[in-house]
Amino acid sequence: MILRHPRREEIPQLAELWSDCFSDAQEDVARFLDQVLRPEYGLVVLQPNGRPAAMLTMLPVMMHTNTNIYKGSYLYGVCTHPDFRGQGYFHQLMERAKEEAKSQNRQFLCLVPEGEKLFSLYRSLGYETLFYRTQKKLNPLDYEDRQVLCTMEEIGEGYYIKLRQLYLSGLDLSVQFDGTLQTILYQDLKDAGCRMISVQCRYGHGCVVFTQRRDTMEIWEAAMDPTCFYSIITSLAQRFGAKQVLLTGHPCYAGTRQELSPYGMYLPPEDKLALPGEKYPQPYMNLMLDQ
Repeated sequence: MILRHPRREEIPQLAELWSDCFSDAQEDVARFLDQVLRPEYGLVVLQPNGRPAAMLTMLPVMMHTNTNIYKGSYLYGVCTHPDFRGQGYFHQLMERAKEEAKSQNRQFLCLVPEGEKLFSLYRSLGYETLFYRTQKKLNPLDYEDRQVLCTMEEIGEGYYIKLRQLYLSGLDLSVQFDGTLQTILYQDLKDAGCRMISVQCRYGHGCVVFTQRRDTMEIWEAAMDPTCFYSIITSLAQRFGAKQVLLTGHPCYAGTRQELSPYGMYLPPEDKLALPGEKYPQPYMNLMLDQ
């Protein structure tokens, strides 16, 4: 068994492995890997014939707090070919990822498990479920009494990234992609059919990311203060002909614990970085290429 960084000429084989393990189209995966893959951003386990048997990517992210910015790695596309599972490749990849984070002076690892069983698996490796999201149904008519005058416009990549960065950087603790990966995220959202709307009213300024099917608006993120959001939700729904809103957002939108869903997990490679939840009760991470 050989465990090493991947090489660019291996992208077609890595895309094939990824597609064998997930439901993503091979051509889409190959395009994504071509855009983001640098040797230090990935790990691969090779079969005796030189073809990849397992892999993961380690994408750079930043954790913003009130006082500091920490560099970290987001583990994505962690997979082992079905024919090679049960041979310990997953655990070797995860252990090596910790070593790589230390060598790159990255102060934490984070990831988004796909399904409840994987939360338990990563917990056995020391990861903590740190990030939660609100998920709730809203009737826009219930907020008519809060409605205020507002302006809305559909926006493109540059303005969307700017507004989202301002929102995330203003929270007590948030995680977001570093550098060009924010453009990759925007492209991923657009490929999923999302629209980005800039909203401004007397309570603030922000943006909404949503898809819509018939009269139901599914908001993937409301990047603004809740007071602002609830004051414009009726106007937003009316503009796009929505009678029901499904909101996914910051934990502060939750009225009860039942409206929170576990989302992301966190691991500091060293004890120097305390678990953020001890100091920041509502850490936020969302839209991490997992939709």
